[in-house]
Amino acid sequence: MISVRSFFVISLLVASTIAAPVSQSSDRYFPNSRFLYFGTNGSSIYTYKLSWSSESNPVLKFDYISSIAGLDAEYVSLHPSLPVLYSVERKKTFDTSLLATPEGDPSLVATVFTPNSTITGGVTAFSLVNHIPNAVIASVLSLGNSAAFVGLVGGARVKPTAPQILYPPANRDDYFLAVATYSGGTVSLYKVNKKTGGVTYPPNSLTFVQLDEVGLNTTNSRQGLRTPHMVLQDLKGPVDGSINLLVPNLGTDHVNTYSVDLITGATTKKATDVVVPVGSGPRHIALHESLNIGYIINEVGSTITVYNTNTLEVLQTLTTLPSSFTGTNTASEVLIHPNGKFLYASNRGSNSIAIYTINQTTGLLTTLDIVSSGGAFPRYIVLVDLDEGTVCDGNNRLILLVANYQSPNLVAFNINDDGSLTQNTVITTPASVYCVAVSRPTALW
Repeated sequence: MISVRSFFVISLLVASTIAAPVSQSSDRYFPNSRFLYFGTNGSSIYTYKLSWSSESNPVLKFDYISSIAGLDAEYVSLHPSLPVLYSVERKKTFDTSLLATPEGDPSLVATVFTPNSTITGGVTAFSLVNHIPNAVIASVLSLGNSAAFVGLVGGARVKPTAPQILYPPANRDDYFLAVATYSGGTVSLYKVNKKTGGVTYPPNSLTFVQLDEVGLNTTNSRQGLRTPHMVLQDLKGPVDGSINLLVPNLGTDHVNTYSVDLITGATTKKATDVVVPVGSGPRHIALHESLNIGYIINEVGSTITVYNTNTLEVLQTLTTLPSSFTGTNTASEVLIHPNGKFLYASNRGSNSIAIYTINQTTGLLTTLDIVSSGGAFPRYIVLVDLDEGTVCDGNNRLILLVANYQSPNLVAFNINDDGSLTQNTVITTPASVYCVAVSRPTALW
């Protein structure tokens, strides 16, 4: 017969061998993570930690980490191999007498800007400590008002899931930081310090020429102006010490093309541009990795233009909108699935994500579906490969993050094998999100 005392001891021993259930809030349940950086309207850069479970249909968790106040950060971007975050400051007024940084020579500032003058728009580089923005390592003017885009050029290839991120070059790390100013009509290139990721003066500036053959579109006041919205390096990488840049110029219905010397930063305007239908308003571009095909999302026309990247010939233009929509819309972002079979585009107004299949021979598009963005005014979308950095067996789990500017919220969709989207998680964001930069896996960064 077992005594009461013996029974109590045995019960404790048995209980100690039974594992307690793992809470979904524990790190054990969410063994993987990335850091997200939200550029927001006139308030802050917010850092969040995205964690996920190991199931094929992952449970996602978003944790607020920190914020940097007082920034109108319309676009943010990460250095591919250094812990540095770059942010444009669209509306901030810079005093040129205060712009000498450890990276720059104060005497050079006066050769580019009028001493003690001011200009609206610039770029700030932050060092990251444990993935959290820490100290300002450089702050430079954008050579034009209303900076709208910042990203690195000079790498070996473009990462398809995030066009602004480049893989490091195989034999060199000569990066330039490219900045497009929407109101100023300029693209500036800044030399990036190889050790710190800071940027130096003087930048090389490309000033767009008004294109006479493109008439004013009376339906939109921005047409007929020089309004670059992105700078994208082509997929060829450095060739003979130079790279090619593509610049969607929304106001002129052209995608301007340039060659850039990686040593000097000298730029040469190429004779041929990609010319989209009049009134389209090209905003951003995605390039197919295995086909000589590019996809331009047209903000004003709410269309996608497909073109041959060798000949620059336009092959197809089709709508991003459902046939039943009759309201006002501006298209915003375009992304290609890593397998090259699907394309995604966001619509501000119809508040939708258009999904297309890509013909694997011609690169032409067929509309697969148009689904709700889960909020209002989806300004930015980005793909996250949850299994990046692991052995890729073709079954990597992918999610699409949609930043709905007016809601404001961030919606995460699972990307299914057939390219379709299934909503996973929605979080309310502390401010209206312009852009989201995603850190690389720790093992790769």
